[in-house]
Amino acid sequence: MTFKETTVLDPSVPSFSPQGRRSERTQVLKGLKDFVRRERALTYKLHREGASGRTVAKRLARLIDAVIVFAHQYAREVACDEETPVVWIATGSYGRGELNPFSDIDLTLLHSGDTPAAYVEHLMSAVLQLLWDAGLGVSHACRNSEGCRQAMEKDYITASALLESRYVTGDESLCKQFENEVLLKFFSNNLFSFITDRIEEARNRHRSRGMSPYLIEPNIKENPGGLRDAQLTSWILQLSQLLPSQFGNLLPLLKEEEVLSLQKARDLLLRIRTQLHLISERKNDVLERALQEEVARSLGYKENNGLPAATELMRDYFTAVGKIRFHLNTTLSRLEGAGRLSADYRGVSRRPMGPDTVAIGKNLYFSSENALDSPWKAKKMMEFFLTAQRHHLEPSQQALKLLYEHLELVDQGFRSDPEIAKLFMGILEGTGDVSKILSHMRDCGLLGRYIPEFDDLVGFVHYESLHRHTVDEHSLLAIDAVDKLSQGDRPEEAQKRKLLDETGKQALLRLALLLHDIGKPRGPHHSLLGAAVIPTIARRLYLAEEDARLLEFLVENHLEMAYLFERRDHGEESALAAFAEKVGNLTNLKLLYILTSADNKASGSWFAWHDSLLWELYQKAAIVLSGDGTTGATKSPKTFKEEFLELARERGMAEEAVRHCEAVPPRYAIEVRPAEAMIHLKLIQELKKGKTPIALYFSPMATFLEVWLSTEDRPASFSQISGIFAAGGLSIISAQAYTRKDGIILDRFRVVPVEGQPLTDKLSQEVQRNFLDIFGGKRSLIEMLRSRQRRIVPGKRPSVSKGPTRVYTDNESSPEYTIIEVVSPDRVGLLYTISLCLANCGLDIHFAKVATKLDRAIDVFYVTDKVRRTKLLEEERIVQIKQALIEACTDVTLYEDKRHIS
Repeated sequence: MTFKETTVLDPSVPSFSPQGRRSERTQVLKGLKDFVRRERALTYKLHREGASGRTVAKRLARLIDAVIVFAHQYAREVACDEETPVVWIATGSYGRGELNPFSDIDLTLLHSGDTPAAYVEHLMSAVLQLLWDAGLGVSHACRNSEGCRQAMEKDYITASALLESRYVTGDESLCKQFENEVLLKFFSNNLFSFITDRIEEARNRHRSRGMSPYLIEPNIKENPGGLRDAQLTSWILQLSQLLPSQFGNLLPLLKEEEVLSLQKARDLLLRIRTQLHLISERKNDVLERALQEEVARSLGYKENNGLPAATELMRDYFTAVGKIRFHLNTTLSRLEGAGRLSADYRGVSRRPMGPDTVAIGKNLYFSSENALDSPWKAKKMMEFFLTAQRHHLEPSQQALKLLYEHLELVDQGFRSDPEIAKLFMGILEGTGDVSKILSHMRDCGLLGRYIPEFDDLVGFVHYESLHRHTVDEHSLLAIDAVDKLSQGDRPEEAQKRKLLDETGKQALLRLALLLHDIGKPRGPHHSLLGAAVIPTIARRLYLAEEDARLLEFLVENHLEMAYLFERRDHGEESALAAFAEKVGNLTNLKLLYILTSADNKASGSWFAWHDSLLWELYQKAAIVLSGDGTTGATKSPKTFKEEFLELARERGMAEEAVRHCEAVPPRYAIEVRPAEAMIHLKLIQELKKGKTPIALYFSPMATFLEVWLSTEDRPASFSQISGIFAAGGLSIISAQAYTRKDGIILDRFRVVPVEGQPLTDKLSQEVQRNFLDIFGGKRSLIEMLRSRQRRIVPGKRPSVSKGPTRVYTDNESSPEYTIIEVVSPDRVGLLYTISLCLANCGLDIHFAKVATKLDRAIDVFYVTDKVRRTKLLEEERIVQIKQALIEACTDVTLYEDKRHIS
């Protein structure tokens, strides 16, 4: 009995046999390299012509077989004249008979215990050296049968590799003896402990990768539903065929059509992996966003309805991943249910949960395989998930499989049934596990069948969005953020929970999050396109007219609060008033606030300081909507001046305060608190003493550091300041500049440590020293930035990730300023580069907001012409500024202007 076929070569791959085996090694090596190059080229041609992933992978493996057969024979004839029983065995993926272009080639030289060590060493060295010289990356082991047994007992990873062992060349009887006396015996004795260990390894792997199979940049080998999961299923199926008696009446673990479905899904992943290797020219299993379009076009995908070719590739990929996960879970559930693995359900409590459902432990099952065998039972599909949600039970794989097999019951009548709509809304009303339940509904196909508009999102990658997950997964993660409000005890969670309870619209909020991106597959302006579909969905769900309008409002405006928070100065009265007018009332604001927070948390680029600043915007808007104050950020100018002068008189600085009020711009009195203005007086005093070119005040807040700076007006001061923060490991999240009539500038910067690192006193002190050194001319800012880059990537210059830089201008939103928005691949010192470019274009920066999503920076600047102190009015000049910014961001070296850099 053998684990694999022992056929050495596919007839379509010619064996390599140059004339004169004892010819010069150089000539042999050249012929071997030519053979490998030629056969690989033919194989890649088959791949380009549409051959299946498995066909190409098998041909590449058989090509290596041919080389090893020749190398073994050549070594024996030239270097080792003896005839001693040894055998070369392929292991791992090579043993499986499947290789991608840069896959590992794992070989084991198996010898009998009596084989002379010198002969084995000589033969192995001769063969491997020839393979390495031919350009093949071969990993190797050398063992006898007993050594293999001991290695397998010690390490199930080795057992996994040898499970897939395959004869390549040498003494075939020795290979058969190894299979029957070692492999068969080992797996007979360790079958289910081996399977359990491999399952636990898979679960640990999934946990380390965040569990979600729906990452936009997946590792097609390691991620949930990837090639390793497909192989785990194949191992179990292989062992069930090898040792059927140990599986009893569980066989077959999968039906024939399920095995074919698994093979088809795996084949697509192999085909994608082959193309990914060829494009990368190395072993690469991460399907990066930047490579997806090229991979898609190379595999024959085309643009469709304005969507990139990669959209369909990734949808097919995620469909395949879903099938692999589903078949693996089906296999495991059968083993666990029969008590073959550690999760033995015998003796676990069984509780009837309804006429056709039963809870076994923490899992919910259908009590009969006939539970859904007629159309009148269709309602039980939705009832099942409501029961699971209310009782905090995990839907079993048995139930999910049964639901998947009966999706034809979800027809137009099902979708328009008011009782089923009530059940669905009941799920959304729940106090926990809603996202998890909806995920199961998505995975078994019920959610997409019930709401076809959501089905368009499943596996959909929206290349204009900076998200980590597919649109459907992103929507479910946003709902999960709302679910967590009922479990969290942090102040911001309690805050949101209180606001949500006040609205009484928990189900509607979750529905809005489920549907907020349904416009993305339909074209640009997805908020409007999605909102246009909402009335149809609302009618199917029998929503009250008021709730239908509210749902439409939330979908249509789900970007508004984030846009104002991230990209605009909501300290401007006009911007805040326009936002409040659009929102309309406090209930809408509360729901929009929670939706915005959940939506952005699900995007994968959200930190505590985001919540702080979003809450600040909510409070300002709530004041406007409640009619409880002005539309300004804080006080009216009159109130500010009165309070400020009173504070100044108490400290003996009344004259300085009066002069300060006359010198600052009007918006200063609206945006600055009187206590902050007192700090500014001290900074200005310090500056005027002439002991330092810059005065600083550091004020740690709950989630960010606020820094006030006072300096004389000088060219490119904003760029210098942003560069110093970047060199010190701090990211700017917002900046405001107030220029007094005497040329003194007051800047407020809000900064956070890069990559979510903690803010320490040591870091603050280092940044303060850097400011004094740079403004005092003691150090070079350029060198400081380069030092920062070297610390991040030792020995490398900064690089720019793929993707265009886009520049937008807006002369309408602000009455005083032109707004310039730059979206560009992020890198250390990018804000410094952009702000220096703006300075060189003759612009003053009055306000800035900076955001980073994944690897993209979104930098927004409120600017005026430096000389005229007005908006930019000439279209030709705006075009020139845009081009200058694009060139500055595209250059991988720092944008330098020696006129302005010390």
